[in-house]
Amino acid sequence: MNPSQAFWKWFDDLPASQREAIAQIVMTSLPDYPARYIVDSEKMEEDFKSSFALGAALPSREVARLLILRRIIDFFVVRRMRDQEQWEKDKAFWEYVIGEYPEHAQEAKGYLLQIPFQSAMWRKTCESWEVLCEGALSDKALRRWMDDMHLRKFAGWSAPRS
Repeated sequence: MNPSQAFWKWFDDLPASQREAIAQIVMTSLPDYPARYIVDSEKMEEDFKSSFALGAALPSREVARLLILRRIIDFFVVRRMRDQEQWEKDKAFWEYVIGEYPEHAQEAKGYLLQIPFQSAMWRKTCESWEVLCEGALSDKALRRWMDDMHLRKFAGWSAPRS
């Protein structure tokens, strides 16, 4: 399995809510993504998949797409979702909403009750992401894949595996 396939397998195996969240975070981080699509999570996930799917003319661009994903996901997703302090801030926010906005208390209680479950789910996702980045998305694996793509594209043969 090449690095791109490994990424998409990881992504497709996530719960739908996490796929939507990651797609939203990545797409809204891109400078050229149209703001009008930000509220349409289905369109955003579709755009995410088409924007980062294989198909670039140059192997270096295939690798660059994965490097972009790796950095955005690390910075905006993994660091935030692994941060227990951030989950405590979320909890405090929903408790504030319950106390200050009784008309939203029921909905806020639902979000508050989900925090331990969501925190555990995201922790598991972050751990699987880190395993992916240490293996199939590591610099070494990406370099090897890029070199192999260059050889196949320009020389018509594959590099021997070490």
